[in-house]
Amino acid sequence: MLIKKNEETFYSELRNLIPDLKELEVWGEYDQEGAGFIGSSIMTIIAELAIEWTKKDKIKRTEKLLEFFERSDNEFENGSNSYIYTDFHPTIINCQDSTIRNKIKSLMGPKMMKLYNQLIEMGFYVEN
Repeated sequence: MLIKKNEETFYSELRNLIPDLKELEVWGEYDQEGAGFIGSSIMTIIAELAIEWTKKDKIKRTEKLLEFFERSDNEFENGSNSYIYTDFHPTIINCQDSTIRNKIKSLMGPKMMKLYNQLIEMGFYVEN
């Protein structure tokens, strides 16, 4: 039986995944409070970074992030990555630049894309 990693490990691996992520100020708050609701802020900030990376043609960073998210469903306990669905995806959906949004979507794996589409199909969000 595969033992899944916990939420703390998810955020630790995420933090160290790409050098830009390690430098985010929000980690100070995370270090004081633990995951909790700060995970929401982290995912929103990371989605905004992914948009910026993609605009600046730093696709490898966005790709590495999305690959980590795709794997996270199998590697981590339920709920460890829930803010991907509630905060990362909506930030991407609301990206004003459809070219950038579509590029990010093209980098998503099947699980990420399914969750992204569910938010739209259920009527929670509309792409701009």
